[in-house]
Amino acid sequence: MARVDYDAMASSYDAGRAVPLTALEPWRRALAPYVSAEGLVLDLGSGTGIFAEAFARWFGARVIGVEPSAGMRARAVLERPHPLVVYVGGAAEHLPLKRGSCRVAWLSTVIHHFSRLEECAPEMRHALAPNGAVLIRSAFADRLDHIRLFHYFPEARAVAETFPTLRATVNAFAAVGFAVVALHRVTQQWAPSLRDYANRVRLRADTTLAALTEAEFSAGLRRLDLDVAHEHEPSPVVDGLDLLVLGRRG
Repeated sequence: MARVDYDAMASSYDAGRAVPLTALEPWRRALAPYVSAEGLVLDLGSGTGIFAEAFARWFGARVIGVEPSAGMRARAVLERPHPLVVYVGGAAEHLPLKRGSCRVAWLSTVIHHFSRLEECAPEMRHALAPNGAVLIRSAFADRLDHIRLFHYFPEARAVAETFPTLRATVNAFAAVGFAVVALHRVTQQWAPSLRDYANRVRLRADTTLAALTEAEFSAGLRRLDLDVAHEHEPSPVVDGLDLLVLGRRG
């Protein structure tokens, strides 16, 4: 179950979270060894289709985006239509896919919304071909020091510390036959300046910010605005997330 109401957030999500494909170039390079035009890519929790469209454009891949929020699916179809991409309703615990139908499963900043990873992992194994891979893009609870947002919003970090840890994620998938292939830290530009970053943060299109009280959120904005006031030349905001690659055994 999602921690936030994505139907309500759908209209503002892209303004708060989306970046141009050029800013996602580090992810294209990191994913190139694992994604190609061969086979089907499952984009689980595909949201407004940011990465579903990217996979189709970058690799010529066919993509099925599984997204429980009707509002997010509607935005994806409206804003990022692509002939290689389709979107369907569904949840991580009950995927509407045939056995072995996908070559890659892509889970981007979504595992913290799953009620139980232990229920999601078997669904991944069911959906993937024997040589399939699970690619998890995440802020793991025990690997948060590189995220700029938490400098201004320490209470948001406390929320993120309730997310699955790297070890818990690896263990949940290992129980159904997945092994770690690689772990990468991928950095990308989130905003071209601190001022632009602050404007995006104000939209609160982030799980950790949505959980804050108004007082906590306002205090964080004041800290951020103090730094914005001292930004005389644009200073790009660059942060990293982890890419965990899991391979199916047997």
